[in-house]
Amino acid sequence: MPATSLQQAAESYAHLTSEMMVLCREGAWEAWLTLEEQRGDVFQQLQRLMQTSPMQEPIRAILKEALAQNDAMQVMIVARHEVLAGEISNTRQQQKISSTYR
Repeated sequence: MPATSLQQAAESYAHLTSEMMVLCREGAWEAWLTLEEQRGDVFQQLQRLMQTSPMQEPIRAILKEALAQNDAMQVMIVARHEVLAGEISNTRQQQKISSTYR
């Protein structure tokens, strides 16, 4: 049976999510952001197709795996935000110290 448009969109979404997961683990955040934009477009297409096409079990399995990867990425993203917030705070503190002693 040939893949439906919905299945193709789900597979594209899952593939991009997998690639993003690798980039997230590697800390390649700029490349991650580029794929996030692409994945957003695929997700919109996927949503439109989900409204008009029946979702069969293979598609559910694909999306379930992608959602699990999304959850794992969210944990890494939160950790990255915390690291960046700490760096920003430290930089601001150093700037205050530097300006005080000038």
